[in-house]
Amino acid sequence: MRAKEILPRGNPAELILESEDEAQVVVNVARVEMMKTILQYPFWDEDDPRHDPAHEDRFHEVVNGLFEKTVSSIGQDFEVVAKI
Repeated sequence: MRAKEILPRGNPAELILESEDEAQVVVNVARVEMMKTILQYPFWDEDDPRHDPAHEDRFHEVVNGLFEKTVSSIGQDFEVVAKI
């Protein structure tokens, strides 16, 4: 998997991307994690009668943490597709 080659570059506080293609690979990893989260925590929405606060917490942790930060950071320098 290309992500395994890309992600360990540099020190842990930085991400070194050499092309738009590599940027998309990293965003795709974040997209997959987002999709997994949607499937694992389906009762995150407080308007859903089956709402579970634990699902909501985990869902927002991934959305606001991993996904949005990754897309926002990479999207500043590269044109990437982030739609789920």
